[in-house]
Amino acid sequence: MPLTRYGYRNAISGFFEFPTDNARRILPAGIEPVELHHGTSIFSMTVFDFTESEVGAYGEAVMSVIVVPLVKPAERLPKSAFYPYLVATTTKAARDHAITCRTGWRTSTSASSPRGAG
Repeated sequence: MPLTRYGYRNAISGFFEFPTDNARRILPAGIEPVELHHGTSIFSMTVFDFTESEVGAYGEAVMSVIVVPLVKPAERLPKSAFYPYLVATTTKAARDHAITCRTGWRTSTSASSPRGAG
């Protein structure tokens, strides 16, 4: 698989507590959410302002749940893992690219930017 380069102007990410029951409803069987303490998991929201990509400039918002990393024998222990369950973009080209190139994305979700970026 070829490496894709993305240039960006700004990116911001936030982590928030939310109920583990909600996390489990989002996650597929076999993937477990990380719990800060009993009953509380971690929701992540990340927003990018991409300036260069295979499909040009666009904005993207990614919602994910922090999950227990997949551990494989004889490999380094991962420090963290995210399960992205929703990605929204500001351009149709970026959505089409995500649906075609990223496994698991089968629907188109649009987003708008208050600055009109992308």
